[in-house]
Amino acid sequence: MTAAVRPLFPGRPNPLPEGRVGTVELCDRAGLTYRQCDFWTTCGLLLADENNPGHGAARSYPVAEVFVAATARQLIEAGFQLRPAVELARRAVAGEPVALLDGLVRIDPGEVAR
Repeated sequence: MTAAVRPLFPGRPNPLPEGRVGTVELCDRAGLTYRQCDFWTTCGLLLADENNPGHGAARSYPVAEVFVAATARQLIEAGFQLRPAVELARRAVAGEPVALLDGLVRIDPGEVAR
Protein backbone atom coordinates (compact mmCIF):
# COMPACT_ATOMS: atom_id res chain seq x y z
CA MET A 1 0.00 0.00 0.00
CA THR A 2 1.48 3.33 -1.07
CA ALA A 3 0.71 6.53 0.82
CA ALA A 4 -0.40 9.57 -1.16
CA VAL A 5 2.23 12.25 -1.67
CA ARG A 6 1.14 15.36 0.20
CA PRO A 7 1.87 18.68 -1.47
CA LEU A 8 4.99 20.45 -0.26
CA PHE A 9 3.28 23.82 -0.68
CA PRO A 10 -0.41 23.63 0.30
CA GLY A 11 -2.61 25.60 -2.09
CA ARG A 12 0.00 25.50 -4.89
CA PRO A 13 0.91 22.76 -7.34
CA ASN A 14 3.62 20.41 -6.10
CA PRO A 15 6.88 21.51 -7.81
CA LEU A 16 8.39 18.05 -7.42
CA PRO A 17 7.26 15.10 -9.48
CA GLU A 18 5.06 12.66 -7.64
CA GLY A 19 5.78 8.99 -7.38
CA ARG A 20 8.35 6.79 -5.82
CA VAL A 21 11.85 5.60 -6.63
CA GLY A 22 13.84 2.59 -5.53
CA THR A 23 17.18 2.65 -3.77
CA VAL A 24 19.26 2.25 -6.93
CA GLU A 25 17.49 5.11 -8.71
CA LEU A 26 17.76 7.37 -5.65
CA CYS A 27 21.49 6.64 -5.42
CA ASP A 28 22.03 7.30 -9.13
CA ARG A 29 20.07 10.55 -9.17
CA ALA A 30 21.42 11.92 -5.86
CA GLY A 31 25.04 10.81 -6.29
CA LEU A 32 25.12 8.55 -3.23
CA THR A 33 26.58 5.11 -2.81
CA TYR A 34 24.26 2.29 -1.82
CA ARG A 35 25.95 2.11 1.60
CA GLN A 36 25.45 5.85 2.20
CA CYS A 37 21.78 5.56 1.27
CA ASP A 38 21.32 2.54 3.54
CA PHE A 39 23.05 4.27 6.45
CA TRP A 40 21.10 7.52 6.02
CA THR A 41 17.83 5.57 5.84
CA THR A 42 18.63 3.35 8.82
CA CYS A 43 19.46 6.49 10.85
CA GLY A 44 16.13 8.02 9.85
CA LEU A 45 17.67 10.80 7.75
CA LEU A 46 16.06 9.61 4.52
CA LEU A 47 12.43 8.56 4.65
CA ALA A 48 11.56 5.27 2.98
CA ASP A 49 8.35 3.25 3.15
CA GLU A 50 10.09 1.13 5.76
CA ASN A 51 13.42 2.36 7.08
CA ASN A 52 14.66 -1.11 7.97
CA PRO A 53 12.58 -3.69 6.06
CA GLY A 54 15.04 -6.54 6.52
CA HIS A 55 17.54 -8.33 4.35
CA GLY A 56 16.58 -8.54 0.70
CA ALA A 57 13.53 -6.29 0.91
CA ALA A 58 13.42 -3.36 -1.51
CA ARG A 59 12.87 0.14 -0.17
CA SER A 60 10.75 2.73 -1.88
CA TYR A 61 11.29 6.49 -1.45
CA PRO A 62 9.16 9.50 -2.34
CA VAL A 63 10.75 11.44 -5.23
CA ALA A 64 11.26 14.39 -2.84
CA GLU A 65 13.87 12.28 -1.01
CA VAL A 66 16.04 12.38 -4.14
CA PHE A 67 16.19 16.17 -3.81
CA VAL A 68 16.85 15.94 -0.05
CA ALA A 69 19.68 13.43 -0.59
CA ALA A 70 21.28 15.34 -3.48
CA THR A 71 21.14 18.67 -1.66
CA ALA A 72 22.51 17.11 1.55
CA ARG A 73 25.36 15.49 -0.42
CA GLN A 74 26.33 18.89 -1.84
CA LEU A 75 26.26 20.45 1.64
CA ILE A 76 28.44 17.65 2.99
CA GLU A 77 30.90 18.20 0.15
CA ALA A 78 30.93 21.88 1.18
CA GLY A 79 31.94 20.91 4.74
CA PHE A 80 28.69 20.36 6.64
CA GLN A 81 28.20 17.44 9.01
CA LEU A 82 25.68 14.79 7.95
CA ARG A 83 22.74 15.50 10.25
CA PRO A 84 22.73 19.32 9.89
CA ALA A 85 23.15 18.93 6.11
CA VAL A 86 20.09 16.68 5.85
CA GLU A 87 18.06 18.98 8.12
CA LEU A 88 18.92 22.03 5.98
CA ALA A 89 18.25 20.11 2.77
CA ARG A 90 14.86 18.93 4.04
CA ARG A 91 13.90 22.53 4.95
CA ALA A 92 14.98 23.75 1.52
CA VAL A 93 13.00 21.04 -0.29
CA ALA A 94 9.95 21.87 1.84
CA GLY A 95 10.11 25.42 0.52
CA GLU A 96 11.44 27.15 3.60
CA PRO A 97 13.91 29.92 2.87
CA VAL A 98 17.35 28.66 3.82
CA ALA A 99 20.23 31.11 3.78
CA LEU A 100 23.80 30.43 4.79
CA LEU A 101 26.51 32.96 5.57
CA ASP A 102 24.12 35.88 6.12
CA GLY A 103 22.31 35.43 2.84
CA LEU A 104 25.35 34.95 0.63
CA VAL A 105 24.48 31.37 -0.21
CA ARG A 106 20.99 30.16 -1.06
CA ILE A 107 20.07 26.50 -1.23
CA ASP A 108 18.00 25.73 -4.32
CA PRO A 109 17.05 22.05 -4.44
CA GLY A 110 15.57 22.56 -7.89
CA GLU A 111 19.11 22.72 -9.27
CA VAL A 112 20.09 19.26 -8.07
CA ALA A 113 19.08 15.74 -9.01
CA ARG A 114 17.83 16.56 -12.51
